[in-house]
Amino acid sequence: MPREKIVQRLRFRFMRNQILRGARNSRGIIVQTNAMRDRIQQLEPGLGERLEVIPSGYRTVCSSVNIRESKKQLIDQATRPRLIYVSAPRIHKNHITLINALPFVLSEFPNVSLLVTEGLPDPYDSSLVTVMKTLTRRIQKLRLDNRVVRLGHLNSDEVDYALRNCDLMVFPSLNESFGLPLAEAIKANCPIVASDLPYAHDVAADGARYFEPNSPHSIAETIISVLSDTSIAQELRKTGSRRKSMFSYEIISDAVARALEHALRSSVR
Repeated sequence: MPREKIVQRLRFRFMRNQILRGARNSRGIIVQTNAMRDRIQQLEPGLGERLEVIPSGYRTVCSSVNIRESKKQLIDQATRPRLIYVSAPRIHKNHITLINALPFVLSEFPNVSLLVTEGLPDPYDSSLVTVMKTLTRRIQKLRLDNRVVRLGHLNSDEVDYALRNCDLMVFPSLNESFGLPLAEAIKANCPIVASDLPYAHDVAADGARYFEPNSPHSIAETIISVLSDTSIAQELRKTGSRRKSMFSYEIISDAVARALEHALRSSVR
């Protein structure tokens, strides 16, 4: 097993143990998805009554919009249809499988562009550099340099602009505690195709089409099916718009307040 995967597993195990230790000593526990709640209940059945599911919220776009001209040009100049994956290139984010799917999409849509973001340097995760090198080699090997647009790190205004100006958000991540870019895509009215995994269903529900994340063919077929039929994209936008309020901080803050009140009441008993 590659060193980066071993380090990642150890890191996740440490984080899990720390989370469970804190949960055992808490009167109330807030998690972001049903999948996360079910996993914690699996590991610690006694915590069931203390678990409350409250989703995360999308980042608020500033009243004074901050979009760098260099980023705007990269987005605007990309050929259509435009696919976008908003994510830092970590191992579990599954960029390589998405890159492997792109040639199949190109066979149906020769002008397609894939826009990918990159995270800020993380001193605690050296795998970012390794993943980026692997990704670059794979893009070059498949001769996709002119089809993959690397946006670098985007601020929240730039993420919103990118999503609003792309035709499809593709989210092939293999593991998420929530999946914030899914909520951001819903807010931006960008149709979604995502991994057929519980976390994605919890966030997007019927507002996305789903694929097998380990299969380039499945990813490509799902992308092609949405790009080929404008009525599917319209339906995904309509369904997604009905979920927007779930991820607004006004709704979330009320839910957090209720959870805190419940935890306080239970401590008095």
